[in-house]
Amino acid sequence: MRYTFIPEEKDNKSINVNDLKLLLHLYNEKDILKNILIKTDRGNILYSNEGVFKKKTEFKELELPKDTKSLIIIYNNKKNRIEVKKNYKYLYIEFRGSDLLEIVYTTEKPAFT
Repeated sequence: MRYTFIPEEKDNKSINVNDLKLLLHLYNEKDILKNILIKTDRGNILYSNEGVFKKKTEFKELELPKDTKSLIIIYNNKKNRIEVKKNYKYLYIEFRGSDLLEIVYTTEKPAFT
């Protein structure tokens, strides 16, 4: 997992956002299957995919339940727990290669989504 904070976490204490949105960047890569399961710490399934995506590239924007404290992401049989930081507005996740999660916490929606 690789984390990025925009703006940096230490400078972002004054923001208190209750409606955090999950942004997923989904795309196919040659010879790589992407088996993804994303659920909340309370067991609510937010997203699921097995194998190849139907579209070449897709962005999904999902609402997180307000009481969510963390997400459990199972990506190609590797389990990760990601903290939901309420002082950010968006949690962007990109699935790279067969096992890398690119995670960005940001206060502004990325222009490319």
